[in-house]
Formats: sequence, C-alpha cells, structure tokens
Amino acid sequence: MNHLLLLLIPTGIVVLLYAFRKVRLRHLLLSAMSGLLALIAADFVCSFFSFNLPLNALSLGMAAVGGIPGAILYNVLAVIFA
Repeated sequence: MNHLLLLLIPTGIVVLLYAFRKVRLRHLLLSAMSGLLALIAADFVCSFFSFNLPLNALSLGMAAVGGIPGAILYNVLAVIFA
C-alpha cells in the first residue's frame, strides 16, 4: 500500500500543476526526466568514490518531482546524513 501511495502522490502533484498552472506537459516531463538522469549520473560518479546513493522509490520520486534541484537536494542530504 505504501508503494502505491508513493507513486500516487507525485502523480497527483503533476496533475494539479498541469491543471492549475497551465504548464505544458512536455515541460513537466522534461523536468522529471532531467532530474532522474541527474540522480543516476550522480550515483554513477559517486560509485567511483566508494559512496553509493540509495536509489529507492522515495529518491526517484523526489528527483522526478523536484527535477534537477530535487536531485541535488537529495544528493546533499545523502552526503550529510551518511
């Protein structure tokens, strides 16, 4: 049930943003994809320094909803609290 909720919350946020702000869907998808790619690239680079970022539903959702700033925030928090 929790995994379903983790998927429905970002989906609801995207739908609300699209409905009320009249943001183009292409822009939202581009932002989500760039955030996910930034998170995956950071995980790849961190693996060279023996530091692995935990990629789970929460981290992927944060990067997808927040875009590149969300991925950066997740990386900084992961380093601080590691």
